[in-house]
Order: sequence, then C-alpha cells, then structure tokens
Amino acid sequence: MIEGEVEILLVEDNPNDSELALRALKKNKIANNVVVVTDGEQALDFSLRGGSFPGVMLPIYRKWSFWT
Repeated sequence: MIEGEVEILLVEDNPNDSELALRALKKNKIANNVVVVTDGEQALDFSLRGGSFPGVMLPIYRKWSFWT
C-alpha cells in the first residue's frame, strides 16, 4: 500500500454482493486496496492486527452511492 493511501475493508457474507461492490469500485475508478472479509469476527481480527482505516466507516445497505 502506498503511504497515505486509504485501505478499504469490505465486510460482506454474500459472494455475489462482494463481487458487485468490487465491480462498482472498479467502474468508478477507485483503485484503493480492498480487503474482503465475510463476517464481523474477521473484520475485528483484521483491524486489531493493524489494518489501516480512515476515521469513518459508513455502512451501505443494498444502495450503491459514491462520495468524495
């Protein structure tokens, strides 16, 4: 990961929805590193082992929108 780049954590238990999210990120030219996990336990493990996140995590529920 490039210094200062934001890493994206995608927590999704449905592989089809994960693929949809990844395609939407790619289509919108978001090239950040994306870590995909399938449940909250894996997300906590990732974050407690030093995964980097911005200060804000926003849940998205079956409605795709992108912000800057």
